Amino acid sequence: MASRTDLRPMGIRDILDETIDLYKSHLGVFLAIAAIYIPYEILQGLWLGAEASLSASPPEGWSLREGLIAVPENLLHYLVTGVVTVAAYEHLRGQKTTALDAYRAFLRRFRSFLPALLLLLPLGIVAEELSESPSWLVLPGLLISFSLMFAVPLFVVESQTGFKAVWGSIRIFFAHPFKNGACMLSLLAIVFILMGILYIPMESVFGGEADSWLQRIVAGSVDGVMGMVLTPLFSIVSLLLYLDHRIRREGFDLELLSEDLQRAASDRNPGADARPTRESDGSPGLSEKI
Repeated sequence: MASRTDLRPMGIRDILDETIDLYKSHLGVFLAIAAIYIPYEILQGLWLGAEASLSASPPEGWSLREGLIAVPENLLHYLVTGVVTVAAYEHLRGQKTTALDAYRAFLRRFRSFLPALLLLLPLGIVAEELSESPSWLVLPGLLISFSLMFAVPLFVVESQTGFKAVWGSIRIFFAHPFKNGACMLSLLAIVFILMGILYIPMESVFGGEADSWLQRIVAGSVDGVMGMVLTPLFSIVSLLLYLDHRIRREGFDLELLSEDLQRAASDRNPGADARPTRESDGSPGLSEKI
């Protein structure tokens, strides 16, 4: 068993440092989980290119069509975020986990996540549309996105779903809005830097819109790589912020330490009657759930 990360109350810099350390330590696992973005973005680019070539101008209801495209994008986002969160939480607890193990664990419980997903999908699409607006609507879009970022950790760690997960996420965000927002904005700054590194050379080579099949494949590959690299970072920082909230509120780090001591005692004495570990809200520990 790997050593457990020393969870403790953390400031903004500590959380960002811990995010980078965890990301680098298990880079292969996180990239393998999020690699699904590459074929998805390539196929979507080819499909949109084929659709555009068949019509000289966008058809009626173009905005609705774009909204429908956003549904599978957001489904993929929550799937990858959930799987990364499972892997990151297990690594934080000192458990070795592969990408395949994390996918199996999350998909085994995916049906329980559906009630929350039905709420998160429309809210996420609205937030995305607002965030891409060139006006003052960007701020409320970011606020909605940030306030929903704890729904997945709440499901993975506490098995909260449906309205409880969404409302719990909002409550956690507004308990420390400056700290949570500052961490996410710091990651967004990294996103813009990477976008400049990846997209500016592509624009100079292709000269704007991707018209050929090859250009669409390259553009989709770049979009997929962006999703593969960045989604784990946002997932990890959301998990760490959530854990920091619970540590400050209820001493969750001491609870995890107690679980580790019980597990170590059980390993030394396999015949002992080890009681199952439980979360502070009475729900079973992650190892029991998955």
